[in-house]
Amino acid sequence: MHRSIGYALSRKESMKFRLPMRAAMLLTLLGMLAGTYAVLRDFASFVETPDFDVYYTAACLVRNHQSPAIYEDARLNDNPIVGIQNRQGAYSQTAVAHGINGIGLYIYPPTLADLLVPFTWLSPLPALIVWELLSIAAAIAAAVLLTRTVGLYSLAPALLAIFVLFAFRPIFDCLYNGQIACVLLLLLVAAISLYAGGHRFSAALLFSLAIAIKLTPLIVIVPFIAWRDWKILRFIALWCLAVFAALVCVNGWPALSMYMFDVMPKMTRFVLNSENRSLSMAIHSLWFGRNPAVALTGLSWAERFASALVLGLAGWLSRTRHPGEPKIVQRIEAIAIFLLLACCLSPVSWTHMYALSAPALLLFARRAWQGHAHLIELLILMAFAISLSVEGYARMLVTTPMFGMAYSLLRLSSLSIEQDSDLSCGKLFTMPS
Repeated sequence: MHRSIGYALSRKESMKFRLPMRAAMLLTLLGMLAGTYAVLRDFASFVETPDFDVYYTAACLVRNHQSPAIYEDARLNDNPIVGIQNRQGAYSQTAVAHGINGIGLYIYPPTLADLLVPFTWLSPLPALIVWELLSIAAAIAAAVLLTRTVGLYSLAPALLAIFVLFAFRPIFDCLYNGQIACVLLLLLVAAISLYAGGHRFSAALLFSLAIAIKLTPLIVIVPFIAWRDWKILRFIALWCLAVFAALVCVNGWPALSMYMFDVMPKMTRFVLNSENRSLSMAIHSLWFGRNPAVALTGLSWAERFASALVLGLAGWLSRTRHPGEPKIVQRIEAIAIFLLLACCLSPVSWTHMYALSAPALLLFARRAWQGHAHLIELLILMAFAISLSVEGYARMLVTTPMFGMAYSLLRLSSLSIEQDSDLSCGKLFTMPS
């Protein structure tokens, strides 16, 4: 019997809970569908203010060799998520020239704008439709690829994974806002799949590309450090340098320096917004009450310390004690858990970014359906999934990162105990050298 913090069950005991676990999962799925319906109800209005307009405008500037203009408006705002203040700038004027009004700021690395230049050959609405179709295809491909990566090759698990994924509200929030999260999800699942097959060089390329698009996936280096997998870390570093050099060549150093020294420092600070589902916002809301109105410097430093503490504890729980550990299926789940943790710890984490937690959710659903999950983990992840289905500001928005962190730490603790056991992962395959 496993004895992980007094909550684990033996294989025989856990099998007794298979039927109740399946019933609980179906109830959770119904709750998730209710949250998804709330998004679908207003989906027709998504063309009015999609985030894709931001990407499209930035890509137009790159195409016209005006990359530094992408960040000119973002430099003027201390809070990077507020609207444009300078309506006469090249960024705002480019948006207006393409019939885009009420556009927000571009606060990402220039990578995404560079990759979307081909979309600028279309007008904004056709480009948006193509982007939405691409995002849907990326989500489907991610679900199928993840099931195959863990050894499930039949059609039924793939279809079930697709169904669960599209019942997950962050996926529809991503589609509703024309966001990048579905494409990032596919990149990261493909990288995990390549890593599982021993293709570290190719996996590092996809990890690096995901990091260059949005810095959140940078968290994947923590488990690699914990496992002392220096080869993948070297490859990631090399690919990141190569991508950085390509960005300088395409956009020039002024654009990169604006992002690194003006925009990125603002994005790493706490952003006060009631829809921000991050640990920082949760602590701030619990401190001030339902509607926090100010951000205190001292409290912001406490929030950063709490995030660093959680990340350090997760890395410590993932450490290896013997050569060859953990098994590859355990590594797959650990990386998925760290992606969930990244959503919770990021200074700014909207609902759509929790799409990156989908692999952890799908992998847990597989274990729970087979009766191999722990009861407390099931209850916490149920609460996490339901909290993501809540619409508008409520206490459940504050609990989302709390439930996510609690599950992540409990599951990483359990994985550290299961390194020599076939309880949850089965004898699938070992890590290629």
